[in-house]
Amino acid sequence: MDTRKMMYDADMLALKDKLVRAFNSIHTGNPVSQARGLYEAYRAIGRLPEPTLENTSLENTHHLIRIRDEFFRYENNPGRNASFRVIWKFFIWMYELDAYYRDRIDWVIEKLYALYGVWQPRSQFKPRITYWREHDEKMARHREEKLLKKTTI
Repeated sequence: MDTRKMMYDADMLALKDKLVRAFNSIHTGNPVSQARGLYEAYRAIGRLPEPTLENTSLENTHHLIRIRDEFFRYENNPGRNASFRVIWKFFIWMYELDAYYRDRIDWVIEKLYALYGVWQPRSQFKPRITYWREHDEKMARHREEKLLKKTTI
């Protein structure tokens, strides 16, 4: 089967529906049913394949996948890695498969884009250096620039 068509087959859409129902039940009912809903949502996410450029079709989904991949190049906290992977998987599939969520995510992204230059950036060296590799790359570039300046003087 063509992997791009996989997301539209009945099994995939049934998983998406189960995930939406489980996710929506998290905020209703008593704590036991909420916990059950969270567990069912987690199980449904686990049944979904990892979203890739090959098994998704929307251009913005592909942007999200690239952002996710870059995020995991920098993320360096083994204790939180699995949680972030589940969150990204859920977020990307909900964007790809459910227009209701996709339209609202697009709205939020449009609002953030409109705030470009106004939205306050993160503090320097945040997330903490201990758990984020991006700083390693920035520091390496900074050291290279300093060495380059010294050699040109």
